[in-house]
Amino acid sequence: MVQLDLFSKFLYEPFLKVFHRTFSLAVPKAPNTHTYFSFDNPVYSSFMVSLMKRMEPRFDHARTIVYGELDEVTEVILYLNGKFDIGFEVNSKSFFALRYSNKLTSIDEN
Repeated sequence: MVQLDLFSKFLYEPFLKVFHRTFSLAVPKAPNTHTYFSFDNPVYSSFMVSLMKRMEPRFDHARTIVYGELDEVTEVILYLNGKFDIGFEVNSKSFFALRYSNKLTSIDEN
């Protein structure tokens, strides 16, 4: 319980608030269609603690290319804040088609 509180209420609380929809898992065959697992469920809390133990917070400077075209992707990156662009490269020229702000679920219109 102490470990769960340390991860969910101290170390990763801001992250869990921003990405709560990402880690909301529906309870299968629940009588209420909008029932989700919570940290009260021992299997879900064990899964989340295991996941949070493996997370590595990082900081990327502006204009950093995290992955180039044809690079092997070996990790999942979830940005808590900032802006980032997603695009492609043709003949060594970069084209950024999408700009996201803060988290991956909201597209920036600029």
